[in-house]
Amino acid sequence: MFPGLDDQTLTGGVLFYDGQMYSPVRLALAFLKSALQIGAYAANYMEVTGFLRDGRRVTGVGVVDRMTGARFDVRARVVLNAAGAWSVRLLDQALGVQLAPLPSFSRDACFVVHRPLGGRPALAVTGKTKDPDAILSRGDRHLFVVPWRDHTLVGVWHVVHRGDPDTAVVTMAEVQAFIDEINESYPGLALHLEDVSLCQAGLVLFGENSEAATDLRYGKRSLIVDHAGEHDVQGLLTVIGVRYTTARSVAVRAIDQVLTKLGRPVPPSTTGFTPVYGGGIERFADLLARALGERHPALTDNTLRALVRNHGAAYTEVLGYLDENPAWAESIGSSATIKAEIIHAVRGEMAQKLSDVVFRRTDLGSGNRPDPRSLQACADLMASELGWDETRTQKELEEVQSLYPAWVRPDGTEAHV
Repeated sequence: MFPGLDDQTLTGGVLFYDGQMYSPVRLALAFLKSALQIGAYAANYMEVTGFLRDGRRVTGVGVVDRMTGARFDVRARVVLNAAGAWSVRLLDQALGVQLAPLPSFSRDACFVVHRPLGGRPALAVTGKTKDPDAILSRGDRHLFVVPWRDHTLVGVWHVVHRGDPDTAVVTMAEVQAFIDEINESYPGLALHLEDVSLCQAGLVLFGENSEAATDLRYGKRSLIVDHAGEHDVQGLLTVIGVRYTTARSVAVRAIDQVLTKLGRPVPPSTTGFTPVYGGGIERFADLLARALGERHPALTDNTLRALVRNHGAAYTEVLGYLDENPAWAESIGSSATIKAEIIHAVRGEMAQKLSDVVFRRTDLGSGNRPDPRSLQACADLMASELGWDETRTQKELEEVQSLYPAWVRPDGTEAHV
């Protein structure tokens, strides 16, 4: 499977089976749409700037619209602070409340390699850190080389991050160090900076670690804090999750506590067996076969497969836009993303910026950097929907381009991806 491994020192191997997300951002949107379906309201680009208070009770939040600058209040009987790594800063700056012990976060990072590095299996190679909380010592932490779509994900690297969450970035020096570490474990990969098309990083709840710790304790449990008991502040809960695999059960516990605070009955949760939006699928292969059998004549099999994988049973919502304009069946450049998905992102998924569509609604920016013509086509569609002028359109294009890595080698030459 992996001929580049050093078979002279190889002592054995284990083949195990794991799951993989095709598109984490589309799954997050499915959660949001599921909530909207049963009565929730959602607003995009609204930043909470503070808490409204009546004595020791939180009665809502102050909000600023990041697109227009407008400010307003949202009042509520209970506020659930679910801002992830930003929750701690919000509590401190807006309420003067500090969690004890203060949670620590890991800046987890991986990178996307714009070519496949093997067959279907992923490969776990030896890293250079251990988890001191592990019950059984299994040697150094594993790093993974994982096939994903037509690309490869390499990681994950953990670094304790303290301070402003907005400063959690991945530097070029770190990426080079990651490449060196992977190449040392599996020389056959022969990775270079030019192979890296995108870095992905996020802040994840960690265990307790000292500032200079090398062997890191990883977060095991999510946090749900009732500030009535902890800080004598009524009407406020904070939840900080650890990972997708436990997110649903954590959400159940958090919402049960909200209902209790509201004085309402706490019925058994139905989320364990209720499909998310677009997830009403008995067998994915059957859904895909049916979609291909009813394929719109202007769509290729490749674009339809991508559409079904991203939208599930709700893919027909995107196809509905073709009745308005059949030209929206055209793909954006050489990608599998069709123009109708751009329109749908604006009209049905609150996309306000070009980066929303490229990185958080479609596959355009998931692996390779989109070519300038593809980005321009996407920006033009959004401009026609949102009324952007040429200045705004150019600003959006420049912002997206700036989000892709521009590698510069130690000798000063650029590594193009």
